[in-house]
Amino acid sequence: SNIKVINAFNGVRIDEKGRFDVRIHVNGYIRVGRYKDALTAAIAYNKAADILMENGIEKAYSANYIDGLSPKSYADIYASVTSPTAYINITAKN
Repeated sequence: SNIKVINAFNGVRIDEKGRFDVRIHVNGYIRVGRYKDALTAAIAYNKAADILMENGIEKAYSANYIDGLSPKSYADIYASVTSPTAYINITAKN
């Protein structure tokens, strides 16, 4: 194949040290966090998008689809991802 997938997940980038850096766009990019693996990073992006939409941000964030992960495993990772106050406190009124 002549197509190389560099990043399979929305909002996830690999930094120079091989860590997975997650950012989400509101009125500019906000760092969600850095993670050791792409799966956790992708789920962290999904959680950030969920929190922003729950806070009234009307943006169509594309959720990351995680193939081959059980619903329980997804929920465990989702619950374990911490949420920085940089985006938790953002509301449609800000």
